[in-house]
Amino acid sequence: MKTGEISLFYIRHDYAYGETGCPGTIISSNADLLFLIELISFEIEPESVEDRLLLANKAKEQGNDLFRSNSLREALNFYSQGLEYFNNCWGLKEQEEKKVNALKAILHLNSSACKIKLSEFREALLDAEKSLDYDPENGKAFYRRAQANANLGNYDEAMKDFEIVVAKKQNTPLIDREIAQLKKQMDLKIQKERQAYSKLFE
Repeated sequence: MKTGEISLFYIRHDYAYGETGCPGTIISSNADLLFLIELISFEIEPESVEDRLLLANKAKEQGNDLFRSNSLREALNFYSQGLEYFNNCWGLKEQEEKKVNALKAILHLNSSACKIKLSEFREALLDAEKSLDYDPENGKAFYRRAQANANLGNYDEAMKDFEIVVAKKQNTPLIDREIAQLKKQMDLKIQKERQAYSKLFE
């Protein structure tokens, strides 16, 4: 098929749903099927690692442009697309693996940033952790994990990561404000716990 081409496909019943059919639909037992399919677009899977890196970098930049315009869902799609270029990417040489892992770390990191803005904190936490799997010294990944944990109420874990960011001297005035806010939340939590425990012994 060519792009834009529409074709009709005939599927014999024994290659479709067979004797059971598809309950809850109009497809009955032993029904032959006709599918009308239009080819919108297609991509040829890149063969070389360099081609994969080039395409993944392009997807990352497109995602970054969308992130800057606050088109977060669309940005996430491009970050996911960038990661997909490395599916079934085996037998890498040492330098190739370093390049791939570095880019994977960035794509997961950027995905985490999107999901934090979308208040999808559990998913953001997973992306931050995956970023650290590929780049264990990435200060921004510690920061994103801290943000996700803070919003999930995991204050101790969040503070540990903020302390790592500070130790790496990667804190900014914004991060310092977030740390101060986290300390207030931790103090408030301690006060509430003390009040709850005191009532047990009244």
